[in-house]
Amino acid sequence: AGTSGAMASTLQTDRHISVEKWPIIVEFDVIPDRAEDFVRMFNAEFVPRSRAESGCELYELWRDPGNPSRLTVVERWTTKSHHDAHLEAKWFKEWSPVMESYQAAPLVIRWMEATELASVQVCRP
Repeated sequence: AGTSGAMASTLQTDRHISVEKWPIIVEFDVIPDRAEDFVRMFNAEFVPRSRAESGCELYELWRDPGNPSRLTVVERWTTKSHHDAHLEAKWFKEWSPVMESYQAAPLVIRWMEATELASVQVCRP
């Protein structure tokens, strides 16, 4: 499917359909006195636009309760190609410098892969 081993994994769902997932964790340390502004900006500009893109399955901003200026974006894309298109989108390139202006340190990007089949299944009540 065009992606490589450690960055994406092909797994079987409980319906026995082979699916490729591209989960990503992005960690931000933002300037402490700008954290609330960052959250408002990110939730207004990045979250809805990213969620509207083809292949976006999950896009959420989380905050460390013990350190309000440490934020994490949890993303999941259908394929690496979908994520690549997200990074190349005109709006993303325009807003990235704004996002970077809030950073107190370089962001950390972690591409993840499931360790077992259950990791990609939806929990049921």
